[in-house]
Amino acid sequence: MKGETTLVMSAVNDLGREGAQRIFGAGLVRRALQLASGARSSLMTIGRR
Repeated sequence: MKGETTLVMSAVNDLGREGAQRIFGAGLVRRALQLASGARSSLMTIGRR
């Protein structure tokens, strides 16, 4: 599981989660946050829930 989250995470940091969701949509912001937190975690699952 990988992806580039810099743009979305910059928006979250600058505008807050709600502002980023208005620009990118709730699903993309949620996914970027999941990927960003997974990059810092040794526990990561691949696949659908």
